[in-house]
Amino acid sequence: MTLILDIDCSQFSFSDFAVCSALSIAICFGNTLADFISNSRELHRDVLQHIADHSSAKELVEPFCHAVYVKAADGRILLTNRLYEELFAGDRSSVGRLCEAFLDQSILTASRASDDLILAGCSELFFSHAGRDAQGRAVKLETFKGSLLGAGHPNWAILGITSLLEITEEESQLRLQPLSQSWRLLSEMKNREQQTAVLIAKGTRVKEIAAILGVSEKTVDNTRANVLEKLSLDQPADLIKLMVRIQDNGFADFGL
Repeated sequence: MTLILDIDCSQFSFSDFAVCSALSIAICFGNTLADFISNSRELHRDVLQHIADHSSAKELVEPFCHAVYVKAADGRILLTNRLYEELFAGDRSSVGRLCEAFLDQSILTASRASDDLILAGCSELFFSHAGRDAQGRAVKLETFKGSLLGAGHPNWAILGITSLLEITEEESQLRLQPLSQSWRLLSEMKNREQQTAVLIAKGTRVKEIAAILGVSEKTVDNTRANVLEKLSLDQPADLIKLMVRIQDNGFADFGL
């Protein structure tokens, strides 16, 4: 069964839908997406067959015309192609990392919600969304996700395919300080603020940070807000990108 929905993205919540194991959802915004859906389904079938044959799927995903990725159930990226790395990860490979460590928050929300649908038993889904890519550009995207659960691979849970529809803003609007100044501001912060910043950069959730530091989740929220304000950042995803840049440019080693 396939359900086609023509909806306003700003009003849409994945949690509005109860999903059964046999349900396949296609969410479209005034566009049938016929070619994208057809190509995505074909790749999904091919990946499932490669899993059944115990053969590598890398040669399938690398030349594909859209960004392709495979996730574990915990959200960790296990396999990608070059287009995915360029669109979402930038200079540092996403393989082996949680999505929280590199995806912009504007994309992460839809990513988590759609993952939950697949893990709850949805066989496949399609949706259009918007956000910022690895370069900070505002982009419009369409994404297919297909279940790999029960296919025979011990770790692979979700196949994702994303097409770049449009770049709506070329230059990043992130208010990033020069790296040297950002590093100075970070090094002058309280120890608890520095610890929180590093844990956020590693993709650690608020509840887990609270347990690690022995504080309440409210305290973590307040500390995070203080860190963002001191660094003139808008959201945690901006902090993650900044921490990676600080590490990659040799100012510090956060273990990212």
